[in-house]
Parts: sequence; C-alpha cells; structure tokens
Amino acid sequence: MNPKKHMIATNAFLNGDADQSKDVHLKYQSEPHKTNSFRNAFLNGDADQSKDVHLKYQSEPHKTNSFRNALLKYVEMGINGGINGLAVSCASASAMRTIFYSFDNFGLGSSFFKESALSFVLFYQSLILVATGLATGYYEYQIKSEYKALYDSERSREVWEYENYLEGEQKEMVELYISKGLSQSDAEKVIELLSKDKTFFVDVMMKDELEMPPLDANLSISLSGLVISISHMLFGLIPTFVVWTLNRYWSSQISSTQYFLATSLLLFFSLGVARSNYNVSRWWRSGFNVLLTGIGIFVGMFLAVNSLSSFLFAESLFFGIHS
Repeated sequence: MNPKKHMIATNAFLNGDADQSKDVHLKYQSEPHKTNSFRNAFLNGDADQSKDVHLKYQSEPHKTNSFRNALLKYVEMGINGGINGLAVSCASASAMRTIFYSFDNFGLGSSFFKESALSFVLFYQSLILVATGLATGYYEYQIKSEYKALYDSERSREVWEYENYLEGEQKEMVELYISKGLSQSDAEKVIELLSKDKTFFVDVMMKDELEMPPLDANLSISLSGLVISISHMLFGLIPTFVVWTLNRYWSSQISSTQYFLATSLLLFFSLGVARSNYNVSRWWRSGFNVLLTGIGIFVGMFLAVNSLSSFLFAESLFFGIHS
C-alpha cells in the first residue's frame, strides 16, 4: 500500500471519520500523474528525483479530484475499446480481401478496395463494428452490473455478521493475517484496532477475506459501456473511412490496401503509446507491442481465411466435376 495512503487511512480510522476513509480510497484509486513521477525516478535511477517527488506529495493538502480521476479512467476504457475495434476492423477487412481475391465474385479485379466496392466495404465494416461495439459495451455493462449486485449482497452479509457475531469475523481475519505472515499476537492487535469501526472493517473484510474490491464510485456503469462501444466503432471505422475519402476525393499511385494498412498500423501504434500512461512500459515499447498485435491479427486472419477459402473452392470444383 502507498505509505501516504496508509497513514491517512489510519488517521481516518483513529478519528472515526468514515467520509475521510472513503475520500482516501477514491483519491488513490487512480493518480497517473503521481505514479508516473515515481516511475520515472525509478527508471532513471535518480534518487534525488524520487526524494523530491515524495516531499512534494507529502506536503500536498489532502484533497481529491474525482472528476479528473474518472476522466482518466474513461480515457483508458476508450483506448482499450479503440484497440479492440481496430482489431475487429483489420480482421474483417483481411477476411474480405482474401475472399474477394479467391473467388472474385464481386468484380474487384486485382485490388481489394476499388472505388466501385468501397461503399459496400464501408457498409459491411459498419455493420460488423456496430454489432461488435454494442456487444462489447453491453458485455462491460452486464459484467459490472452483476459484480456490483454480488458485491452489494456480500457486503450486506458481512455487515449483518459484524453486527450479530463480531467475534467470529475477528477470528476469521486473525487466521487470514496469520496465513499472510503475521504472528498471532500482532494479527489479534491489528484486527482489534480495525474492527472498532464497522464501515472500515467491513471494507477490509471485503477486500482481504473475499477478495472483492469495490467498483469505482466515480464511474458510471452505463457510461463505461457506452464509452467502450463508441470508441470501438469509431476507431474501427477510421481506416476504411480514410480509404473511402482518399479514393473519392484524391487519386494516388498508392493502393487503397496500403492506405488501409498504413492508417490501421499508425492507429495501433498511437493507441499503444497512449496506453503506456496506464502501464509500466516505455511509450515506444507499448506502442510497438500493440502494433505487433495489429500486424499479427491482419496476417493471421489472412492466412486462416485464405486456407479455408482455398479448401472450400477446391471442394466445390471437385464436387462440380464429379456431379
């Protein structure tokens, strides 16, 4: 646990201030700017920078900015949703390209994204991305709704057990802390202190005993699903829309397939770079990892559909000859 968070949380408990305890948890659930400062000091091996960061945040007044933290988490959801949308877009585009090349039933000739077929491709991609985007967003909403219902149910049970048989709950927590390395006497002292405040102790039991952390109170379950759906559809449609726009209003020697690939890979890398703000990777490494994912999806889908379509085409010829 963050030392400063632990100190403030302990003070909240000793003061019997449940609101302060909640504020502490909300503040430290997501502080990317602070985390990045500590991380950069570590990666640079700069002890003085680390000391300066600690002094800065130790002297910072106790305050929360729930709007900023929630916004950053929504951005993270949008990044992940965008990566998923791009993956679906590349997979479906690769499949269409392979099928069109194999059977050539759509009059596309030697190029996948000819102007005559771009409207169809854009419409087809839109249908796929809207369907998968809605499904992804609904799945996020459903999973979080079910978790919240389960969490509320289990928390109500823990509150009831606290009020009716506190000694049993204390004993279970003592045994849990002993299993984590505390001595019998230390575990009993810790639990005796923690259990003086019902709200605080129930929160501890939910997290340590049941391993069920609460959902972020600043994030709307419905809005989370909506953000993921929109980002999935938006980023997934960008490559095909760029190709459609360039072919309609600007001619070039570069093929539409190359435009599609270049746009997709650039978006994969950009989203990977943005994602580095939420993990421990360097920006270029995070971008490169997501870029490799995009390349793997496009190539993998191309090979898989090419093999399948070749097999089906050969089978149709075989049965046609012998019929």
